[in-house]
Amino acid sequence: MVYGPAYYEHFGVKEEVWLAFTRAQTDLSPTEARDQLVRHLNTQVGWHFQVDEETGEETVQPGLGISDDAVDVKIDPEVNLVRVRLEYDRVVVLRPSNRRTTVHFVAEKTGKIK
Repeated sequence: MVYGPAYYEHFGVKEEVWLAFTRAQTDLSPTEARDQLVRHLNTQVGWHFQVDEETGEETVQPGLGISDDAVDVKIDPEVNLVRVRLEYDRVVVLRPSNRRTTVHFVAEKTGKIK
């Protein structure tokens, strides 16, 4: 069950993508929906490794460390479509060796504008 926690957290990520889709569908601009999604994923979901640029020391930080570029929110009124797509990588620590591997995830929700 080495990969279990990463896949379990991905269910939460997919729920957040769905919420961003709903917000973009009804009342937020694509930029606002993206910003809310990134902010929540970087504070509420999971953890990530981060290297301090000055000291080179690696620490574990809360959130997924998602950049704004990883999230794509598009609203296309010509075809009556909203799309929220997130691609991200998770580093998983393999026990008992403490080796690391990277798992790639995609969460996407597409549908009509209400």
